[in-house]
Amino acid sequence: MKVKKKDIVFEVTCQLQPAEGVDYNELIVVDGEYNLGLGWVNNISRVGVLKYNSENESYKLENFGTGW
Repeated sequence: MKVKKKDIVFEVTCQLQPAEGVDYNELIVVDGEYNLGLGWVNNISRVGVLKYNSENESYKLENFGTGW
């Protein structure tokens, strides 16, 4: 993906507590770590790109996932 000068690239890192019955292994597969004592999946990171639209001077979320 090409990123232009006015585009904004950001990273979000969070932790989640899976709901009852959710397979936490699916959250860990990408990049998380399971904290057995607390029941949380830590260090889940996602990259996002806000693409600048010069026509109306706004931004649109173009990509929000695990990579480019």
